[in-house]
Amino acid sequence: MKKQFVILQVLTIVMFLAVGCGKKTSENTTNDTTQTTESSNKFTTEEGNFRIAFPGEPTISSEKVPTDVGDIEMHMYMYEKGIDEAYMVAFSDYPKELVDAGDKDEMLQGSKEGVVSNINATIEDEKKVEIEGHPGLSFKAKGPEFSTVYKLFMINNRLYQIGILRAKDYPTDADTKSFIDSFELIRK
Repeated sequence: MKKQFVILQVLTIVMFLAVGCGKKTSENTTNDTTQTTESSNKFTTEEGNFRIAFPGEPTISSEKVPTDVGDIEMHMYMYEKGIDEAYMVAFSDYPKELVDAGDKDEMLQGSKEGVVSNINATIEDEKKVEIEGHPGLSFKAKGPEFSTVYKLFMINNRLYQIGILRAKDYPTDADTKSFIDSFELIRK
């Protein structure tokens, strides 16, 4: 139970650092319209505009995160697979003007650095990726307590974070493929 709590704490902090080095000011469960379609076994959220194959039903929450550009709402979807492994997707919408004026690759690198520094990890694999022509970053990082496999995508002014955090060793390739690689955008 203690290890499960530690993983949740670390994962929550990782998400905060990745979106702008803020601190939590409030926590609410969202009223997101979600569904799991039996034909694809994928969790779908209209608000999040994505679909992904969680291994079980995720917990949904939303938090305001203070940043240098003002409060940013972070929407989180998390599933714990046992006491030492957590699966999550988070998204945050940044001011359009800020994203348009900035460099999306630098924003992705900054988010990656927040994740890696928080778990005191070393990048062991990193590559640029994309989804429907939008930039992304995929990486694996290993720390003394936790390892993670992670993808970040910047879709217009929305930052998506998809990751698996696991105590000690990396998630299996099968878990990574069935979860992280199942992430897809849906059309509104």
